[in-house]
Amino acid sequence: MSRLGDGIRGIQRGIQIKEIREARERELKKLIFALAAVLLFGVVLAGCGSDKTSSNNKKNETEEKKAEASKGKKHLNADEKMVLKFIAGYDSEDEDTRVKAVDDYVADETKDIYKLGAAAPPEDKKSDYKVIESIKQKEDGKEATLVLLHSLDDNKELHESIFAVMNHKVLFSYSPESSDQEMRKAFKDLRSNFKTPVPEAVKKQMKEQAASEKKSKYPFPSDTTAKGNGKVVIETPAGSSENGNVPVLFVDKNTSFTQTDIDLSNFEGDKQTYIYVNKKFVQAEQVGEETATTLDLEGDLLKPGIYTVTAVQFKDNDPTKEVIGLASTKFEIKEGA
Repeated sequence: MSRLGDGIRGIQRGIQIKEIREARERELKKLIFALAAVLLFGVVLAGCGSDKTSSNNKKNETEEKKAEASKGKKHLNADEKMVLKFIAGYDSEDEDTRVKAVDDYVADETKDIYKLGAAAPPEDKKSDYKVIESIKQKEDGKEATLVLLHSLDDNKELHESIFAVMNHKVLFSYSPESSDQEMRKAFKDLRSNFKTPVPEAVKKQMKEQAASEKKSKYPFPSDTTAKGNGKVVIETPAGSSENGNVPVLFVDKNTSFTQTDIDLSNFEGDKQTYIYVNKKFVQAEQVGEETATTLDLEGDLLKPGIYTVTAVQFKDNDPTKEVIGLASTKFEIKEGA
């Protein structure tokens, strides 16, 4: 009986530890966001006013900055080189390499949150990162830098991100495509201090993300770390996304709606599974150990390109609560019969 009691208490402790860890993750994210905002707005942006250009030179400078942005900076300073090294390591398929990148290049204040992300390869990995511009400020013994970067996705579409560097270590990064409204606002506020004009592609992404969040019944979660044992696989007539493959689905240009097979396995059967395509909610399914169903595709989800399918389960079946299970895969749409 004593051994049975010990076993029960052990299970209870395990549940408590899991709940504590999840609560700690949520609080840590809030802390990191607040810390980054305070440090960067207080240190970096305090000095931005001294670097204004006259209205007479503004037009010429804008054109020059557009030309520079298409190529990226040629001569990088130490912080800019460090950010690129961090990205190269953190985007690796090898977990040890990702963890080492965090140990080597991330500030102590934010190491824990980045190590959580290092547990799995990035879902929407970008390529061809270029440093476009930096803002640097030194005050009260602290050196802060904001590094603006351009990158390309699988479809060769342009994306922007801002890396915040404090005392030569990565503190945080911001994206205009974040599903978190506060994070998008922070990006917009920080972005307004750079001289380089915002590309039209990025403006469009920001508008689409905001509109998608308003329209979506279930906004895409901000926590996209792979969790649980769930697995999602897309099957097309051309192949399967098993083992990281990207199968092709051929779609006629006049098609307004189509479906493709989707297999979901090892999800919790007593919970709804919410399925998103490129962060857009598509459908919810009741799945379990092995479930084969179809994925509905229409509208913008029929355009040629590479798509990320993400299956998510939430605590208490509530999409406003934390993610307890998440898995993703990719497929490609090409025009054809």
